[in-house]
Amino acid sequence: MIHASLVRFDEHMRVEGELAESWSIHGYRDFRFKLRSGLKFQDGTPLSAEDVVRVLHEFKDGRSPLAVALAHVNNISTEGALVVRVETDSPQPFLLNDFPAFKIFKRKGKVLVAAGRYRMTRETPADIHVEAADTYYQPLAAGAFSEITFKYVSDDNTRYQYLVRGDGNVVLSGISLTKTGYLRQHRPKEMQILDSPGVNVSYICFNFKEPHLANLKVRQAIAQAIDIPGILKFRIGGFGSRATGILAPAHGDYYEPEVEHQPFDRENAERLLDQAGYPRKSPGGWRFKLTFKTTTEKFGNEMARLLANEIRQAGIDVQLDVVEAGTFFADINAGNFQLFHSRWIGVTSPAIYFRALHSSQAHGGLNRGSYSNQEFDRLVDKGMTEVDDAKRRKYFSEVQKVAARDLPYVSLWHWSNTFIGTRSMRNVVMYPNGDYRTLADVRIADGGEK
Repeated sequence: MIHASLVRFDEHMRVEGELAESWSIHGYRDFRFKLRSGLKFQDGTPLSAEDVVRVLHEFKDGRSPLAVALAHVNNISTEGALVVRVETDSPQPFLLNDFPAFKIFKRKGKVLVAAGRYRMTRETPADIHVEAADTYYQPLAAGAFSEITFKYVSDDNTRYQYLVRGDGNVVLSGISLTKTGYLRQHRPKEMQILDSPGVNVSYICFNFKEPHLANLKVRQAIAQAIDIPGILKFRIGGFGSRATGILAPAHGDYYEPEVEHQPFDRENAERLLDQAGYPRKSPGGWRFKLTFKTTTEKFGNEMARLLANEIRQAGIDVQLDVVEAGTFFADINAGNFQLFHSRWIGVTSPAIYFRALHSSQAHGGLNRGSYSNQEFDRLVDKGMTEVDDAKRRKYFSEVQKVAARDLPYVSLWHWSNTFIGTRSMRNVVMYPNGDYRTLADVRIADGGEK
């Protein structure tokens, strides 16, 4: 909302223009973006193609985690005042999907000057206040929020009280699912609750260096020991859908639903563990021990405890290893775990399969479980550079089938995005990636809210 990018995702996860009014792609190696005329930064100064080139170089050459998305870019240049040209050393069919992450800004001393619809007018430890920017290329629509105050409220119970007392007008995926479900059943007449499918996915990662977990039957048993439908119904409250892999139905033609599934079947999980050579050591006894790494964060910790207890029912002695968030990420990045539970946030394309599971991304990359399969790598490599759209979709269909068969993850569920607001709010557009642009789209029927 404060920042703007060349392109962004619409409500169907399709790329649409923002600062760029159009673009052309040649062989997925030559990307040209034509800027809208008259663009400005929020201080009123012109925004030109040279500014975009400067920012993209800063992302590519700096220490930003986004630099990996530009790793194959070998030239960024201008063609006049309005055209930005990006060239790559090989076909990059998913590069366009990365451009929404590159926000265009300029530096004025230590301050970043943005180019988005709203400009920040106040930032305190308690809140951030923004107002509609008259420099944005698109005028504010009638009935849209002219001002928005984002309040920092860390406690879930306090956020809930703010909402039901009317101290807050809107919450986006911001209170617990239990409370959201309660409001849906018992909501005040003036409150509306909406939800829509999202692209964030929860998963359990296996460390393939652990001998037990290198055994496919053990991974299958763990997947089948977890009552995912029950968790979705009773713990997630229906605000999620069963995942078949990392990609969600919102990813359109790239989503492959016809993959090998691991149904909830605890009896078969026990049989698989017996077949793997790990019988119970005594009637009702343990087969072997595993550690499940999690953080002290309340919801994540509770979910890890729930998942660990599910797996224990099949006879695996799962012990929690609870650490602070910083230690958690340092440990999983170093491969110091056996099992962990986490989420992929804002998945935009099948390129996630390269970044998360390709063998080249183990040992310091995002393939934290050190999964390695030559067939998988070959299919991903072909898909990542294939210029024919139909062939590329076929490659990633096969990628998803191999991943579902090999189980480097237990893909648990895709989270729904939720909107809780007042009845006077209209035109609520929800985005699969959870974009806060929802707030910019809302229209107030009586014009009386901020």
